[in-house]
Amino acid sequence: MLGNYHRKTLLLLFVLGIIIHLQGQTSTATLTSIKRSFYQINSDTHLAKVIIGGEDFLDEQPDGGAELTGFFKNKSLVKIAEWIGISSGNRTKEYYFQNNHLIFVYAKFESFVITASGDLDKTKTKVSFEARYYFDKGRIILKKSHGNNTFDPPAADLASDLNKDAEKYADLLVKKLR
Repeated sequence: MLGNYHRKTLLLLFVLGIIIHLQGQTSTATLTSIKRSFYQINSDTHLAKVIIGGEDFLDEQPDGGAELTGFFKNKSLVKIAEWIGISSGNRTKEYYFQNNHLIFVYAKFESFVITASGDLDKTKTKVSFEARYYFDKGRIILKKSHGNNTFDPPAADLASDLNKDAEKYADLLVKKLR
């Protein structure tokens, strides 16, 4: 026969197990929804495009140029593509939105290939960093990355900075659409 203490312990473990299980289901459902939105946005060939040059969204112009592209569905921003060319390669970030909320960011840095003589071959690149950030209610709920990233802020500031950039870019692109 179980004592009162053991019953309470078992009940507590049971309740914790259910909570952990439900949180796992919520995360899985949220991730599935984000991935579905990502594929729908990228497969929609009827999105309206708005393009802004680097001088309109950056404080300093990179030597390789820059471009910000907004993709709109029925005047609602669903994706932002940022491309920045710097002396060592090309940095891209794609921001995805659902109901005006940031849900996903894809980031990549393609570095120029170094030739045998030590020069940069700007016609060839290799991916030196790639990351996927999944968001829910403004927070990163999952981060998948590989490679060396020297451009993003520390992890503690990353969600905040990505949200701020997404908001800033969205404001610029929506104004340009009007």
